[in-house]
Amino acid sequence: MSKPLVSFTDDELLEEIIRRRNARDRDGPEVKWCDECRRFVPWRDGLNVPENYNPCANRHAMKFRSPAGYNAPFGFYRTLCPDRQEIGEATG
Repeated sequence: MSKPLVSFTDDELLEEIIRRRNARDRDGPEVKWCDECRRFVPWRDGLNVPENYNPCANRHAMKFRSPAGYNAPFGFYRTLCPDRQEIGEATG
């Protein structure tokens, strides 16, 4: 069973926060794939995609991760998006 937070010292809590931050920074930020968002608009008008095409309905700037191998995930992504809404998420 886990200990309640009050049983830890402030220094222990701060060390854990720093440890988690460093682990996150080492692994890189969590990637949120844009094609899993309701606001993602895929290109459907043939093979020639225009340079100014933005698949985000809100016109957010996105990054693109190219495939390094067939098993590697790739595509448009943002690490943080305030307008993100998962496809399966209910609208409110």
